[in-house]
Amino acid sequence: MNPEVVKQIFARNGCSIGDLAKEKVASTYTIYSTIDALQWLGIVSFEKGAIKTLESPTTSVFKKLLSDGFDIKILSKKTLEFYLHLLEAKKTRELAQETGKSEAHTNALLKKYSHFLQKDGLNYSVSNLNTALLELLRLVAASKNAGQYWSGKNGEKLLKLP
Repeated sequence: MNPEVVKQIFARNGCSIGDLAKEKVASTYTIYSTIDALQWLGIVSFEKGAIKTLESPTTSVFKKLLSDGFDIKILSKKTLEFYLHLLEAKKTRELAQETGKSEAHTNALLKKYSHFLQKDGLNYSVSNLNTALLELLRLVAASKNAGQYWSGKNGEKLLKLP
């Protein structure tokens, strides 16, 4: 997720892809991937080239992360999906089965994302040291579990606000 793209979207309370591209905020690919991650989180809507910020608890917590100086570059959609699996403590084997990855790959991801994880014996879970990140993950998990999103061939779409 590109911090400059996110800052521009929030500063303008929404904008268009064209505006961001003209100002050379980031490459078109980076703009689209950032918007995709924000849309997946339920923070923005994106239709016909227009990006609109959504007022929701998820948006508020995400803005708190930004104001706290959190490095959002590490919050890709894949990373967030991985952290969602670890809201409850799991062993490596359980996590590998849930994510459909090999145990070796799961171990590599646990090592890569370890700065926001805690380990208790053989169990891993998201650390409670960064309360805003934990709250963001819980809100996203609740909205995903409540069926507020559907997943289609072209990604997920927001059906109703959390």
